[in-house]
Amino acid sequence: SPSLHSKIKINKSQNGNPLIQTIKSKNVPFEFTSLIQSDYLINSQTFVLFLSLRYHKLHPEYIFNRLKKFGFGAQSSSTNVLKILLCVLDIENSGNTHYWEILKSLLKVCIFNDFTLILTWSFEEAGNYICVLKNLSAVSGNKGSSNKKLGISIKGELKEDYYSRLLNCLTSIKGINKSDVSRIVSSNSGIKNFKELVKDNGNELENINGWGPKKISRFKYVVNEPFIFNYDY
Repeated sequence: SPSLHSKIKINKSQNGNPLIQTIKSKNVPFEFTSLIQSDYLINSQTFVLFLSLRYHKLHPEYIFNRLKKFGFGAQSSSTNVLKILLCVLDIENSGNTHYWEILKSLLKVCIFNDFTLILTWSFEEAGNYICVLKNLSAVSGNKGSSNKKLGISIKGELKEDYYSRLLNCLTSIKGINKSDVSRIVSSNSGIKNFKELVKDNGNELENINGWGPKKISRFKYVVNEPFIFNYDY
């Protein structure tokens, strides 16, 4: 039989969650326990909280309290700790209520509490994520590597230096490539405040080689819009 460490630990409060049927169908070993604070314990450093958006709409205080009170010493700055909020989008946009507005508040609290937000469209997809996390954890463990690699595989790896982060940010805007970023940085001595740069209706941008009206218009739009994480600009 599978060893204790090879099993996903599932909080007894999750008994009846439809995603568990997916875990069963994948033949991934698991066991229920009342000894964990997370909903799903993948390994000693990978914790998952689960949320149905339908439930969150009725009880918004529930997940905020759980995120803020989350234990395990997981508030440490260790890069080996991976904390995930796994959310099922099981509601439809209706009337004045749009789930994107709800997700923005969830994303904000995840950022402040060092959680990774994963969105799924069904309980089956959520269950698949749990299984994939366990499989990745097993592979990392067999290779003798740290949980850091599992975190990178979920969140991606981003260099820490200023230019790399700037490059990653600006090239996420459609039509702007690495050469465009290099030109705008070199023409502005390390780049000034973006809003200051577009205050003069983009006249300064027009002097940069490769920056035509369409690119300038898109850049100005993004700079002046409220910041929305993961929005497709």
